Amino acid sequence: MPRDDFSTSTRRILGERAAYICTNPDCRENTIGPHSAPDRSLDTGVAAHICAAAPGGPRYDTTQTVEERQSIGNGIWLCARCSRIIDTDERVYPAERLRLWRSEHEQWISEQGMIPKLPDLRIEDLQGISLPPAPAVITAEDSERIRERRLVLKNPNRVPLFQFDLRIQLPEPVIGCPKRSIPPGVAVQFGPSYPQFFASASGEGASVTVLRPPRPTPNASLKLDCLPAQAEIAFTIHSILDWSHLRSWPDPEPESEEAVPLRYYISGEYFFEYRRERVRRRILVPLLYEGTSRKIESRPPQSDDAPYLPTFHERFG
Repeated sequence: MPRDDFSTSTRRILGERAAYICTNPDCRENTIGPHSAPDRSLDTGVAAHICAAAPGGPRYDTTQTVEERQSIGNGIWLCARCSRIIDTDERVYPAERLRLWRSEHEQWISEQGMIPKLPDLRIEDLQGISLPPAPAVITAEDSERIRERRLVLKNPNRVPLFQFDLRIQLPEPVIGCPKRSIPPGVAVQFGPSYPQFFASASGEGASVTVLRPPRPTPNASLKLDCLPAQAEIAFTIHSILDWSHLRSWPDPEPESEEAVPLRYYISGEYFFEYRRERVRRRILVPLLYEGTSRKIESRPPQSDDAPYLPTFHERFG
């Protein structure tokens, strides 16, 4: 039987809709470029059939008409290697999966998905207090004053993100970080953020004495060199009730064109690679705090401060 092949026009449109990039999300190889001859281009892409063009082919669908087999809706743009892979193992690559690839790829292209999405960055409230591995006593007062939360940073992209430098300003002082989950090979620095003091003494016998370590602070910093593709880091933190600060702050909702002061947040920057260069990107996660229940709600990450004005508070003692 003859094959229901794509027309030249259909093949061209499939390639253009995919930006001539392989639709396999684990590949995304460029399939077009310059030829050694100055008046020619090099096209290595394949307009592959999702459901085969002839009986006996992979994923052949007897219910399709000739027009449906030859239509753009039955096509997917792939590199030569991936086109062979999907036809070799149709159990792993059913038609539904290929259609999903194409839908997500076209969305990725139309949204300029070459620029990675913002990472998932949030604070989660947890129930109770985790028991330590060593013998310990957790009192009713501990349960009342201490809250256990998770700081989560996840990369949803298929490419790594680099050089995170984040400031965290919470409503309650942090007194510990009993657990952390970090992928192998990722260098992380996480801890309280204190202002730097300087002292000088002059004259015979003069000295400066530090009487105690600084008290817990709600300000912290998080730095890491690289967050691999689709990887996640998480820190379990304990915060303690600060009676002098026990109050609710209204939701930071804009009511005018003026910037809205934002007291609690996670903010900073990171880098991603775009066309072989590293590009800086800002990130801000507004945090809402309800003083009575002590719940923290993380708003979705955003790439600029608008409409908020993050305020800077140094709290220590």
